[in-house]
Amino acid sequence: SKKNSIIEHFDNKPTDFNEYLDGSWAPGGILRAKGNSPMQKRAQYLFASLATNPKNICGTNLVFERSRDVASLRGKFEEKADKFWPFHSKLIDTVDPVVMIALGGKTYEYLASRMKNITSENTFPSGHGDWMCGSTKGNLEGKKRTIVGLPSLSRYDIKSHPDVVKWIKSLAAEYLN
Repeated sequence: SKKNSIIEHFDNKPTDFNEYLDGSWAPGGILRAKGNSPMQKRAQYLFASLATNPKNICGTNLVFERSRDVASLRGKFEEKADKFWPFHSKLIDTVDPVVMIALGGKTYEYLASRMKNITSENTFPSGHGDWMCGSTKGNLEGKKRTIVGLPSLSRYDIKSHPDVVKWIKSLAAEYLN
């Protein structure tokens, strides 16, 4: 089957389509009903915890290549992220998020490395082994933003960690006032 480009994929979806809520995913090759894969359900919980309408949350993968994990990617993560950065730069400019949630350590490290004028960096226990959540505040794409790093929701059940959700809300509080 012919693979669609990223732009074709977006152009073919309704404007209110949210992949985490409306997409039909097939983890492990098993097709799930729309919004019913474990990772989608975890993202839905997180988004609903942070916004009245979860569709108001903009989510994207930094690297548009499906893989089991970062180690399974063909090539270096940073090189792939650099390749897709122009798309994300445009997305950030369009959506203008003040808080961005990065799923996975490599994604968080990449986004944080692009920040300028960093004003604070913090960690918070994820409750997932020794993995620490992180936050970095500074300028990204010309505006003050906060990047929040979480373990990948493919393996991290955010529903079991309400303290992490509360921590994220505390990071966003300065922007909501």
